[in-house]
Amino acid sequence: LFGKYELIKSLGTGSSGSVTLVRHVSMDQDRALKTIPKDSAFSSSALSEARLLKSLDHPSVPHIYDFEEDESFYYIVEEYIDGETLDAFLLHQQLISSGLFFNICEQLCDVFIYLHSQIPVPVIYRDLKPEHIIVCGLQIKLIDFSVASFIGNSGNDFKHFGNVDFSAPELAYGETVTLTSDIYSIGKVMEYMTPYLDASTNRMIQPIIQKAISA
Repeated sequence: LFGKYELIKSLGTGSSGSVTLVRHVSMDQDRALKTIPKDSAFSSSALSEARLLKSLDHPSVPHIYDFEEDESFYYIVEEYIDGETLDAFLLHQQLISSGLFFNICEQLCDVFIYLHSQIPVPVIYRDLKPEHIIVCGLQIKLIDFSVASFIGNSGNDFKHFGNVDFSAPELAYGETVTLTSDIYSIGKVMEYMTPYLDASTNRMIQPIIQKAISA
């Protein structure tokens, strides 16, 4: 494929296209290949996501390696992330240690500090939920930047994208979205993890959660 990649196996197919595990032959490195039909309604958002990711450099943000196209498809080659979504990870846990909880929260806050500090304009992620957080051992990755945007784009008039449980109220009502909208979602993700924490950790973090979702 493109004289560089060997096809390994399909990783799945969604509404926007398919994802295939490939190996860069000369570097002997696994990568994920996204194939998006050019006539798909999602092709423009996929390209926007690729351009955004290409401009970012953070350990919790997937790296874009390559972009190709032919008459029918766009091909985006990015970092292969071998892990579980946060919701899938928690399904087979009775309790998680306070150390793991704070490690996840610290990395999550760190990547949002990075996004919100972009120059000349911050990036608002807008769609944080457990399905978009991948747990890879002690490292987390934030995936699916398809509705993320530089603040000010489209007049900052963002619509609700169906993420009811973790979206800030202003997103649900079609009002102006700001950086605090992401902070609200971080608080809701922390709240989502509280059933897996011991009582003392739970008590400790409640004021933090309440501050985040009241921002």
